[in-house]
Order: sequence, then C-alpha cells, then structure tokens
Amino acid sequence: MTPMDRTLIALYDDVDDALATIEALVEMGFDREALSLCMRDPHAKEANLPETHKERAAASIERGALVGGAAGLLAGVGSVLLPGIGAILAIGPLASAIAGTAVGAGAGALVGFLVGMGVDEDRAHSYAEAVRRGGILLVARVPEERWGVADDVLEQRHPVDIGIRAADWRAQGWVRFDPAAEPYPLAEEDERRRGKRRGE
Repeated sequence: MTPMDRTLIALYDDVDDALATIEALVEMGFDREALSLCMRDPHAKEANLPETHKERAAASIERGALVGGAAGLLAGVGSVLLPGIGAILAIGPLASAIAGTAVGAGAGALVGFLVGMGVDEDRAHSYAEAVRRGGILLVARVPEERWGVADDVLEQRHPVDIGIRAADWRAQGWVRFDPAAEPYPLAEEDERRRGKRRGE
C-alpha cells in the first residue's frame, strides 16, 4: 500500500457477485494481494443462514475449488470467530489484520481495519453490521490513477447502497455495530429483504 493508493468498498448480497468482481479486478491487472473479502461462513452452524443463501454460497466456494479463479480463494479458508458476527471467512489484508488481532480485541477488528483504511467510523460500523447480517464485503486498495476503472468494475455487479441499508436498520432501532450482540439470525434478514422488495 502506498500513500497514492485509494480504498474502494462494495457490499454485495450475493457471494457470486462479490467473487466475480474480484476476478474482474484481477483480470484488469489490479493486485490480488490488495483485495479483501469478508463474509459469514455458510458452513458454520451459528450462521443460521437461509437454506437458499447457504447453498448458493457453499456451491460458489466449492465450484471455485474445482475450477480455480476468484471463488477458489475461499476454498479451504478456515473460519474465524468474531464477536457480534459469528464465524467468518476472510481473505486478503483484512484476513491478516484479523488473524493478527490480540485475543479479546477481535471484537473491533473489522471496524478497526476499515477505519485504518480511511473509512469514516460511522460507515465502518454500518459495514460491520452488514457482514453480521449476511452481506459480503469487498475492500480494494487501488492506485489513485486507476480508481475510476476499479470503481466501474465494482458497480457492474450492483452493490448495495450501504447508506440506504443502514437507514433502514436505524428505522428499526439499530444504532451501531455491537460486538457484544449475538450473531444475527439471517433467516429473518432474508425475509425482511424479500418483504421490502414486495413493498410490504
């Protein structure tokens, strides 16, 4: 990472979109080692994922193990337990940051990593909560002169607007990411999103 690098962040609801974005960035010459991805572990019992979400995520990871590419990055990655989120899978600099966090300090590892990358603290809490609720977070550190190109790639897979998503949570009483909270029951979040799309 150099002073002239710039941080880009995208949140996806579908693991295929996140992995395809990583693959596209690498194909365009961006440094794979500067790309991070973080998501709830679909194989972990405590993830409590809806079956369709769990099967899709697991299938993407297993498919990647067979054919290579970006999805293969997650194959064989061990999960790490983060307070407030549960078991996660992470790759890239974010994974290294979490692995290097002292025991007991891991609760704020994700928020701390994002703040360290220049993300506003309130927004960092929103992204951490998004992962807690089943979102797939992609963090890219790219050269300043190619920032626009990378941003276009991230937008191609229709990332979530974290501002709108966080405003929706706040309307339900959410304030900020709480590492003391129990892992979020993702079946409820999945149903809430479907209801919102139906206009309920």
